[in-house]
Amino acid sequence: MLAGCNNSPYTAGLSKESVYFVSQADDPRKLDPASSYRANEGQILDVICSSYYEYQPLKTKTFQMQLNLGQREAERKPYTYIDEKTRKQLIGERWTFHIRHDLRFQDDPCFPDGKGRAITARDFLYAFRRMADPVNASPVQGFFVDKIIGFNELINRNAELLKNGKNADYSTPVQGLQLDPKDPYTFHIALNQVYPQMRYLMAMHFTTPMAHEAVKFYGKDIERHPVGCGPFVLAEWTPKRRIVLAKNPNRPLELYPSEGEAGDVEAGLLKAAGKQLPLVDQIIISNITEGTTGWNLFLQGYVDSWSVTQTNYQQVISQQGNTTPEMNQRGIRLTKSSDVGVSYFAFNM
Repeated sequence: MLAGCNNSPYTAGLSKESVYFVSQADDPRKLDPASSYRANEGQILDVICSSYYEYQPLKTKTFQMQLNLGQREAERKPYTYIDEKTRKQLIGERWTFHIRHDLRFQDDPCFPDGKGRAITARDFLYAFRRMADPVNASPVQGFFVDKIIGFNELINRNAELLKNGKNADYSTPVQGLQLDPKDPYTFHIALNQVYPQMRYLMAMHFTTPMAHEAVKFYGKDIERHPVGCGPFVLAEWTPKRRIVLAKNPNRPLELYPSEGEAGDVEAGLLKAAGKQLPLVDQIIISNITEGTTGWNLFLQGYVDSWSVTQTNYQQVISQQGNTTPEMNQRGIRLTKSSDVGVSYFAFNM
């Protein structure tokens, strides 16, 4: 990933604002935390809809996690329950999550007077129920269907309701989705097995707290109106042109990390240590479908970062693996990071 120096070609007014200009090749199909699965959708949702955990941004080689909306580390304990089919007593695992008390949804017309309300544990469990609603076609439903106690039954019940033209069930208690009667900021997820990967799922936008008011207010259009509590809100979405994210006034306090990996100090990545996030007021994401066009716009200063591709590799990377003198002269810095992905090939047989 390449980052350019400050040679902004934008108007004086926009240049004075703290804006990060980036690009995307395609529009998101939707921005619903329960069902959005594409990479470009996740990149946007993850700064709008925060989760219990998040990945430490400067620990990219080890993928270390830290609390985000969580007040403290989740607790895991053995859990005894009765299997509904066999009526036998079994032992599973119960996770207990304690959320921060200072969380509020962003301001939005779906709330009374347009003011975002306080977030409680109920909003996290509502997100799980949305994943069990067949209308949302959640792609991560399979991670929970055979693990959360009663979740498979809820999915089957909702499928039958949909078949009969009725809405999904959001009220019947589910044994594996438990509110704490003594604390509105605590909830439990009861599993029929030991499942340490649950921690990683709680760092994804699928498990972000959801406001039932937003789902009711926007209906199917919730896909274009994400309502979260993250550092940014969706301020504009002009299809085929651009998406604008603006700083969320209701965002919880979050500080830039004070430690990173070897070489981060020398690279200047810890200069903002301890500063309140986010560091910019806006993110403007422009649609740029052609790689050559995007590269030229980056060189002209219209885009703040661009990826190294086959098109620009020789112009960017020297034989020693560093940036070329041309890039150094322009003040362009190369940032390397690790990524986790899965690729597959399908063959017609």
